[in-house]
Amino acid sequence: MTPSTPYWDSPRSPSPASACRSPPCRTSSSTRSSPRGPERRPASTLFADGGARRCLVPTMRAATSGRGRAWADLEAARQTLAEHPDCTGRVGVIGFCMGGSFALVAAGRGAFDAASVNYGLLPEDAERALAESCPVVASYGGRDRMLKGAAARLESVLEGAGVPHDVKEYPGAGHSFLNDAENAPRLLRPLTRISGIGPEPESAADAWRRIEGFFAEHLAGS
Repeated sequence: MTPSTPYWDSPRSPSPASACRSPPCRTSSSTRSSPRGPERRPASTLFADGGARRCLVPTMRAATSGRGRAWADLEAARQTLAEHPDCTGRVGVIGFCMGGSFALVAAGRGAFDAASVNYGLLPEDAERALAESCPVVASYGGRDRMLKGAAARLESVLEGAGVPHDVKEYPGAGHSFLNDAENAPRLLRPLTRISGIGPEPESAADAWRRIEGFFAEHLAGS
């Protein structure tokens, strides 16, 4: 399997936050990347590192097992950011869909200082997995049929563990609502719209505002 090549973005203006973009397939590392960049930029090269079978399938397994190449890539990105002279020493992780599952599991492993979880599945035995979690900001869509009740469940788990959190479900949004544009094949788009999958700009704008504010609070230097 060919090595993953992370993306690196520098902010246009000074920023206190550094964040890793969790998989699938590519780890995108940034010092305050453009808010909409992490969701879109890796999509064009989703299968660049070996194709669907060699990249996406092992990454899906890693999301639930907590082991594998994807976790090594994520840790390498975290270390790179932590060592960068512009970094405050605090690093966050952000993920979408399957990447949201990675971000949530990573939150409970102790390496990151804040996590942004966007429509990610909760880990099995979430109470145990998130007992020592870093602060979490999470966004879900109320029309997301795949994740019914996930936001309320996550809120309950984090509240019980005493973890600082900001969990919000957007009633008018579905899965992938942070996308800038529909990314399903054109012939399938009527089905994804019926299923409530795709962009919801108003909800997305509010979610990005919350994410930016949360990271600014929890990743600023002491």
